[in-house]
Amino acid sequence: NPRIRREAIGALGDIGDEKAIEPLLRSLWLEKANARYIKEALRKLGKEINEEEIRSLDISFLESLEKEELLSLLQREEDEEILSYIAFRIAEIGDTSLLPELLGIREKIRSPRFKRQWVYSIGKLIGVNIYPYLNTDRLALFQRIERVLRGIPTWDKGIRRRLLLALRHLGEGNYKKFLERLTKLSDLSKLKEEEKLAINFFLEKEELSMEESALSALILVKSFENPH
Repeated sequence: NPRIRREAIGALGDIGDEKAIEPLLRSLWLEKANARYIKEALRKLGKEINEEEIRSLDISFLESLEKEELLSLLQREEDEEILSYIAFRIAEIGDTSLLPELLGIREKIRSPRFKRQWVYSIGKLIGVNIYPYLNTDRLALFQRIERVLRGIPTWDKGIRRRLLLALRHLGEGNYKKFLERLTKLSDLSKLKEEEKLAINFFLEKEELSMEESALSALILVKSFENPH
């Protein structure tokens, strides 16, 4: 009940106990609708606060948040660092039903550093270890993905040749074309639902990052049958 919650916030300020300052500060992250009431309670406790101070608060408390609280924060947060941290926490929970929400913050994360962290979290959530393919240059990534594709256990030389032809797009930096070609050679019916969701999500994007294409490739490799 919003009214009861506002009354509880006000009561924390009226009590005058400085121990209430920390939980009130954390509430500023989670209860934007009650920000005015929280700030008023903090003033009663002798704590004036501005937006810059709110951003600088220790985010380690996110580790204690439940799934619903993380999702609520994920949907309204705009700070890239915080979003990437929340994404990692959601990945640690391991609930793949949260993948759509995790994919949905892609456009909010623009810096390469936090984009890599976001891609890592996507991979972690669906069980793909993308870590060795992060923080590398295109040539190194090309070589690593080439080894993966050459290791696909197929006796069909035509498929193997087309896989390596698709790889050329990766080497040229055309990550979207690489994914499109690789997808055409794959059997998506052999993937888990969350894996297919990730692939289709990236296919819909006009441009992909190097890390997004690497994650997609590692997912699609799973679709090739082992002949043994």
